[in-house]
Amino acid sequence: MEIRCMRTFLMVADLGSFSKAADVLGYTQSAVTVQIRQLEQELGLPLFDRNGKCVTLTDVGRSFYDGTMQIVNEMDELIDSTLSSKELCGELRIGTVESVCSSILPTVLTSFSKTYPKVRVSVEIGSPGELLDQLDKNLFDAVYLLDQRIYGSKWTTILAKPEEVIFVASPNHPLARQQRITLDEVIACPVMLTEANVSYRRALENYLAAEGKDIRTHLSSASTDLILKILCLGGGVSFLPEFTVRNMVTCGSLKVLNITDFHFRIWRQILCSSRRHISREMQAFFDIAAPEWQNLLTNKTYE
Repeated sequence: MEIRCMRTFLMVADLGSFSKAADVLGYTQSAVTVQIRQLEQELGLPLFDRNGKCVTLTDVGRSFYDGTMQIVNEMDELIDSTLSSKELCGELRIGTVESVCSSILPTVLTSFSKTYPKVRVSVEIGSPGELLDQLDKNLFDAVYLLDQRIYGSKWTTILAKPEEVIFVASPNHPLARQQRITLDEVIACPVMLTEANVSYRRALENYLAAEGKDIRTHLSSASTDLILKILCLGGGVSFLPEFTVRNMVTCGSLKVLNITDFHFRIWRQILCSSRRHISREMQAFFDIAAPEWQNLLTNKTYE
């Protein structure tokens, strides 16, 4: 059995589709079909039930999946061990949320690209739920997200750091001049929020609903940068992770509202699949993005 066919089998199983697997792997759909048929002929048993465009694993396929995953991981470990003295030149696929992408990843990826210029990096933005679903389907090597603390045997936690989420405004805003503010005073003002599917906005709205309160949203945007620019022009109040506004608060462009009866935090996290081998490219990225991960896994340095 060819490792290439095994990798194709795993992708079809993860995505539940021959055509989607072909798109991700860069094959034609007929090539994927041939590879799966080759495996099934060698086994003498079907690996998938085919129902139109959707495919699901047979009982044999589910048993074959676990063994195949182990073989592919061991092969990847062997390849990495053999190439350990060579310069990194593979791929790195990162999924992230917009607030992390606009504030943290530029610095991380600039450092990574300078150190490992031959690694091809792709970054996609989505909601935490979307990112985790795509991580499970092996469409990302790792996800960098902002959400409630995530646990589960399916994922390996590389970074888990609590972050404050705060209300901020222009220094000229009336609330910014007050020493002590209540949550009711803030939500009585027009507030700019990120998209409805963003974790910390959803958590805020759930909290307010449980208290029988509502918030006046006068602008909703997927772009944290847009909200920050409007804030700096004196355009209202917003609820954002502290790390996204830290530089602006330090230089005096924005001011944190001192709310006496409300405190909120979210978790900044990097996760990867616990089922799959951590590649040299992933390890190098973790070294830069989350040095703390060395406390969890054996650290290796690649030149």
